[in-house]
Amino acid sequence: RCGSFFIDYILVVAVPVLGLVFSLLIDDNPAKASNNTTWLIAFLVGISDLIIFPALSGQTLGMMICGLRIVTPDGRDASAGRVILRNTAGYLLTAITFGVGFLMAAVTPTRRALHDYVSGTMVVYGRKRRL
Repeated sequence: RCGSFFIDYILVVAVPVLGLVFSLLIDDNPAKASNNTTWLIAFLVGISDLIIFPALSGQTLGMMICGLRIVTPDGRDASAGRVILRNTAGYLLTAITFGVGFLMAAVTPTRRALHDYVSGTMVVYGRKRRL
């Protein structure tokens, strides 16, 4: 799970970083280097990876690469509504607890984090999807 999280994080953060580097190569003024288009693209990539892809397939890009998927506790594919609840309100609650919600996955027998309990989901090893 940590590996897939870091892959997703790198993907989302890479867009504004690459946009900043590209802007600095074109214009030497660092104050003008950050532009709205770069941030819009970063926002769309983030929404796609953290909400749209998981709602449609049960996997973020990081989960696809690591072979993980979001399912219900009985093993069925999680509905789009459950996944959206998990990745929005569930992550918000986990953030409010300063990450303690993530640590729950390390100590609970079912390896479920706070956002999994909130949405009635869990993360399991599933088949990898080709990108």
